[in-house]
Amino acid sequence: MISERLTLWLLLVATFAIRTLHPDQPIVENYVGRQIPTAMVARNLERGSGFLHPQLDTGPFPNLFLVEPPIYAQLVAAVRPILGFELEPTGRLVSAAATALGAWGLFGLVRRREGSTVAFLALASYAVFPVMIRYGRSFQPDALMLGCILAALRGWDEYEAGENWRWAALGGFVLSVGLALKITVAWALIPFVLIVRRWPIGVRIAAAVAMMTPSLAWYVHAWEEVARRGSGSLASSDNAAIWFQTLSPASWLRISTIQNIGRGLVDRSFTVVGFMLAALGLLCSGKVDRLWKGWAIGCGLAVLALSAKWHHAYYWMVVAPLAAVGVGRGLVGLAGRGTCGRTASMLLGSCFLALCLYQSASTWRTPAEWASLEEAAREVASLTTEDQLIIAPEALLHYSGRSGFRLEFDPAACRRAAGEWGGDRAGRAVDDAFALTGFYVAIRSENFVQLSLHPGSSRVRVEGPGRLLVADVGPTDGARRQAWREAIRNRPGTRIVADRPGLMIAELRPQD
Repeated sequence: MISERLTLWLLLVATFAIRTLHPDQPIVENYVGRQIPTAMVARNLERGSGFLHPQLDTGPFPNLFLVEPPIYAQLVAAVRPILGFELEPTGRLVSAAATALGAWGLFGLVRRREGSTVAFLALASYAVFPVMIRYGRSFQPDALMLGCILAALRGWDEYEAGENWRWAALGGFVLSVGLALKITVAWALIPFVLIVRRWPIGVRIAAAVAMMTPSLAWYVHAWEEVARRGSGSLASSDNAAIWFQTLSPASWLRISTIQNIGRGLVDRSFTVVGFMLAALGLLCSGKVDRLWKGWAIGCGLAVLALSAKWHHAYYWMVVAPLAAVGVGRGLVGLAGRGTCGRTASMLLGSCFLALCLYQSASTWRTPAEWASLEEAAREVASLTTEDQLIIAPEALLHYSGRSGFRLEFDPAACRRAAGEWGGDRAGRAVDDAFALTGFYVAIRSENFVQLSLHPGSSRVRVEGPGRLLVADVGPTDGARRQAWREAIRNRPGTRIVADRPGLMIAELRPQD
């Protein structure tokens, strides 16, 4: 008979392995706007930008990405030479390992409170939830954050159960890292306070504050960077404003907010069957441990405070541990109700697994709009030099290894991209992709762009009027993209370099 330890390691290896399938897939599935900037930061850290100045490859320069400390990007940059892979597969492997680390932490927490059977079922559920498959292999810090939080809480739990201070030291360090990765999980200190009961409440609060110190120090640094920059991108200021708007309770007055939360919780993240099992396990299967109640309170506070952000599906990852415990309790509770209960448990468990795999299947497929990305990137790279600016979507800029202007098609995104330049330039009407392209051409012609690709680099130059390429990738199945390409074709002073469904490249010159 397979031992418990061997079963655990087999499940952890499977959790890691399923996320390492097709590791060289372009990092453009699911939410591209989170993966590509993180990869840009990692590449620039390799080039020497410095941890305190995480830099993007989109203007205006320098464009610092100060939303969070670049811990994940730095880790990817550090292990890439060791593994010998390209940057993007390395990021996927780091996220996959972090997901397995979180599964290990969750197993220990559940086993002590619910027993081995529920713990194994919870680990398996955590590994196959659609939200954990989709984002447990993405080039972004969320899987590492959750892995650190769960591993740290298990460390504190082991300390509480014994006398070994090494577990406390490990828990304190790893939890501070998890909180620094994403300050939005500061509520994870609630489970910490509930786990460590041997200390007086005052000592626990002091320890919680100490573990928050690295994260708070980063945002003091970020605030100072934003406040003292008279030039460069205003993206950090815009991000801060957006986050403050997110905290407004007015977002709960929008039907879309409630729809996004309901859809994410009941269907997309955990499947309908998984949600039903989790509800059954947490509400109808006996007394619930205070740790899970604390986790539920923390998640609830996060949803209330950040309701306008939960349309980003990866936010639901923090609910996965609680849902996994509920699924495990629900299946075991059903199985304990006689022959019919065991049959229902097996059927629902099989249906849950099948739904998870079905809803996650698209994760390993590159979306149609990015199918020609790598081919297009090679062509763009062959037509340009490293210090030449181009106008293109962020993903194409990253994969071609170029810096430049971010091309957007959504009106709100166009206005935001133009607004990052600040000053009078931001006052121009930029409501579509063609207007945004003209905005960039005008800036280029004014000798406004001073390009310093990476701090410490000798490649510093002022770009003046001259050759400027614009590039787009993907099929023209959207009205906005079709209209933009037609406008580029008809623009005076434009020379078409490539024009096919998967790629358009044009050389632009300022218009008289």
